[in-house]
Amino acid sequence: MWVITRVFFTALVFLGVANITRATLLYPNVLDVAVKQGDVGQFDIVVQNESAESKTYLIDFIGVELGDEQTDYSFYELSVDEASWFSSELESFDLVSGEVREFVISIAPSETAKSQSMVVGARIVESASDSSGIAVQSGFITLLFVSIGDGILEDSQWLGFDAESTISFSEVDTYYTVRNSGDRFVQPSGSVSLVSWMGGVVNIFDANPEFKRIAEGQERTFAVSVSDPWALGPYQVKVDVQPWADGEVYSDSLVVWFFSLRAMGLIAFVLITLAFIWRYAKRS
Repeated sequence: MWVITRVFFTALVFLGVANITRATLLYPNVLDVAVKQGDVGQFDIVVQNESAESKTYLIDFIGVELGDEQTDYSFYELSVDEASWFSSELESFDLVSGEVREFVISIAPSETAKSQSMVVGARIVESASDSSGIAVQSGFITLLFVSIGDGILEDSQWLGFDAESTISFSEVDTYYTVRNSGDRFVQPSGSVSLVSWMGGVVNIFDANPEFKRIAEGQERTFAVSVSDPWALGPYQVKVDVQPWADGEVYSDSLVVWFFSLRAMGLIAFVLITLAFIWRYAKRS
């Protein structure tokens, strides 16, 4: 285990996009990996040194425990058996300024490994020296959402759909809550639609734009803001969410009264204009 004088671990837990931090680029931040016992799964990780100096990088793997919130997580040491499933073609490497290195990570669970879901961090630690000559190490993590084997229970519960308010002048925040009752990570997908009183869909919003996941045994509330600049009157806000591919689609709805200042201003302008026209015509 490394002894680290100054440690900074950065991980974007639920976003699968590039992360630029402390002059090092690591891509991707998140990977979903499915592999069966006795098989080998492989994927690529890219590291780029964007600093003005050369750096040395070390690679290892740690367990990750997700908490109730998006950024709430902790680290732990993998067991000897679990650690043997994960390997990298490089244990350490050097990059000069601007250099990019791509390398392969392998996951090879033993044939006796039980079917399960787990989160593992592929940890990339950079080592350099500050102006005082003290060794400084910073860590970056690619989170691996690993599913091993078949027969992992997928189950979830719909806990409701609500809105911050049923009256709004512009936009309203809506909330839906899902509980993961199974043993596999759940990543809801779907949409929240704004339907006018005439029945037409006027706007559609992503139900999980940040690609948040729900760990087993946890529940998570997702917030989605809905709006339309011309909304006036009672509108139906409808949510359709699927907790995983081919899973049950949860649907729910509620009614929000919108009083768009833009729409009311336009109506007031039209009424005033008609009043002036009527008054002018009457005098004539």
